[in-house]
Amino acid sequence: MVERKESSGLTEFKGKVVFVEKEEGIEGGTQFHLKIEPSDVAIKGKTGVLHEWIPLSHSSSDDAVAKGSVMDLYLRQVEIVVPAAKKAVSVTAALELLKGKSFQWQKMELGRAYQGNAARQYSVPVKSL
Repeated sequence: MVERKESSGLTEFKGKVVFVEKEEGIEGGTQFHLKIEPSDVAIKGKTGVLHEWIPLSHSSSDDAVAKGSVMDLYLRQVEIVVPAAKKAVSVTAALELLKGKSFQWQKMELGRAYQGNAARQYSVPVKSL
């Protein structure tokens, strides 16, 4: 039997947002792709950056998100660390405010457990640096 190991992924790190883009998701939905350049750890990989994909629920759009959705919870945290995001008229505008800024990041469960699977963890900005 093949041994199963726990992921040794980052749970906390410091990093700068270098890229924000709205794109089509795997299952036809919309998602936002963030690239984060860590300042306190080295990333082994082709790009040298961390990638985070935050989905929009099917009942959400760029200018209105469903309460309690992953994007709603993510934006609430963004609005804490970048207060100007509260005045943004779209998800794109709010997330663009992260670009070029450095934050302390932490993995957090957003959304709900579904069909026996735990809620997914996302890297969320928790403190502006």
